[in-house]
Amino acid sequence: MTHRFFSGVLVRCFAAFVCAMSTNVFALPGELDASFGQAGSSPYRPVGVVRGIPSPSASASTISTGQVAVRKDGGYYAANPCLNLSGAASVCVSSYTPTGSLENPFSPIVPLIEAGGVTALGGIAVDNDDNAWVSGTCNGQGCVAKRLRSGGNAAFQGPPYVLIPTMVSAHAIDIGRDGKVAVGGRCFDGSQHHPCAVRLLANGSIDPSFNGGSVSGWGNDPFNAIEQVVDGSVRKIKFTGDGRIYAGGRCAGAAIEWMCVAVLEVNGSRRLRFVPNSQDGVDVYSYFTASLFGTASSTAFVDMAVQTDGAALLYGTCRQTSAPTQFACVVRFMPDVGFDQMFGNNGILKPYLRGEPMSAAGLVLRQDGSFIVLANCDVSVSAQTKRMLCIQSHTPSGAFSFQIVNNAAANDIDFDPSTTPPRLRWEGVDAVRFRDNALLAVASCPDTSNFRWLCVAKISLGALPAPHGCSPDIDGDGKSLATTDAALVARVARAASGTAATANVVGAGAVRGDWASIRTHLNTQCGTNLP
Repeated sequence: MTHRFFSGVLVRCFAAFVCAMSTNVFALPGELDASFGQAGSSPYRPVGVVRGIPSPSASASTISTGQVAVRKDGGYYAANPCLNLSGAASVCVSSYTPTGSLENPFSPIVPLIEAGGVTALGGIAVDNDDNAWVSGTCNGQGCVAKRLRSGGNAAFQGPPYVLIPTMVSAHAIDIGRDGKVAVGGRCFDGSQHHPCAVRLLANGSIDPSFNGGSVSGWGNDPFNAIEQVVDGSVRKIKFTGDGRIYAGGRCAGAAIEWMCVAVLEVNGSRRLRFVPNSQDGVDVYSYFTASLFGTASSTAFVDMAVQTDGAALLYGTCRQTSAPTQFACVVRFMPDVGFDQMFGNNGILKPYLRGEPMSAAGLVLRQDGSFIVLANCDVSVSAQTKRMLCIQSHTPSGAFSFQIVNNAAANDIDFDPSTTPPRLRWEGVDAVRFRDNALLAVASCPDTSNFRWLCVAKISLGALPAPHGCSPDIDGDGKSLATTDAALVARVARAASGTAATANVVGAGAVRGDWASIRTHLNTQCGTNLP
C-alpha cells in the first residue's frame, strides 16, 4: 500500500471515526479469562479471578470496597481498606502483573494512607510515570497520597499525604495528560454538604490557575430554590482531552436523591444551565441533574464515562416502590444540549429486563464509544446465596449490541460452580477497561465463613464489531488528539518510520509507545501494509 493511499485511508478514518475491522478474534467474549489468576484448592478461587487481601494485618476481614487502575504495561494497582500492624483502619495499595501475580516491590504491603481517626478509600489513578495516586479520607478530611512505581510512598510536605481544604472526603481522582490531578469529593460549607472538586499540581499543591487556587463547590446556587442540593458528593471525576473536568456523582435534596454532573472549564469555572420558570424568568444552575424516570423514586449514582464527542454517560441504580424495587439505569448528558432524549427509551436506558432487583456495579467505555454495563444480579438458589455478575454491551447511542454474547440479552457470570448454598457472592463495586479487549471487575467476595476478600476478575470483551476495529486513537492512550494521533498519521503518510514517526507524538499512558507496536496495530487493525 502506498503512503498516499494510506494517508487517505487514515484521513477518512479520522473523519468518520471508523476503519476496517481487525482480523484478530478474542475467544469467549463475556467470559472469565482463564489466563488470568490461578485457581486455588477452594471453590472460592476460580480461574479468571485474583483473590487477595493486601493488608499487613490478618484480621482485616471486612473488605467491602476496592478500586483498580491499569498501567501502561498491562499490570494494575489495587487499592482497598486495610488495617495497619496496630489494627488501625488504613488504605493499602498493591501492584499486580498483567496475569494477576503480586509484584515483589509491593510485598510485604505497607499502608499508603495511615492516618488516625476515620480513614477511608476514595479512588485510584495512574500518572504518566506509572505511579499510583489514591484519594480518601484522613481524620475526617479529604486527602491524596502517592505510591511510587518502585513500591515506596511519595513524600509530600508535612505528612505523607495531601489534605484538601474544606473537603471532608475525597471520593474520586483522575490524572490529566499534563500530569495535573483532579480530585472530587464532598465539602461542608457550615450548613450543608455539597459536591466539590479541585485540581492539584504534580507536587500535590493546589493549582493556582484553577478556581483562583481554591476548591470549587456547587449545589448551593442562589437561584436553586427547587433543586438546591443539601447533601451531595462527587463520586467519579474525568479529564477530557482538552483539559476540562467532568464531575459526576450524588445530589440530594430534602427528601430525594438523583444523579448529577458538573462540567468544569480549564480555569475551574462551571458551565451554567439556564432553566425558565414561571416566577421570575430564569433559574441558573451550576450543575445538571438527571430527572427521575418512569416509576423511579430516586437514582443512586455509581459510575460515569465520557464519550469522544464530549457526552457523559451517568450510570446508577434507580429505585421504585413497585417490583422490582431497583434496577440499573443509564442516561446520556451532552454539555451543549442537556440530557439526550433520544438515548435509550425517552432518555433512559434500562439495561436489564429481569424480574429480580438489580444494582449497578460499573460502566466501561470502549475505544469506539460503545460501552459495557455491569450489575449485581441474583438468580437465586435461595435468597442472596447465588449473587452473580450480569454484563451487557451497547452501541454509543445506547442500543443493545451483541459484542459480548450472541442471541442473549445479557451474560451472567457465575463465580462459584457449586450447587449447594452458601455460594461465593460477587458484590461488585467497580470496573475498568483493561486495554480494549477486556475489563477488570472489582468486588468484595465473601466465602463460607463470610470472610470478605478483595477479588478482581478479568472478563474478555472480544474484538470490536465492524467497522470499529481501527479508531483515531492510534497510540492507544484512550484519547484522540491532533498533537499525538493526527501528527503520527501525518508523519507516516510522509514515509516516516521508527523514532522519526513516534518521537514526541506518543501520548502519556499509551499502550503502543514504540514504532513496532504502532506499525503492527496499523497493519492488523487498519488495513495498511507498512514495511
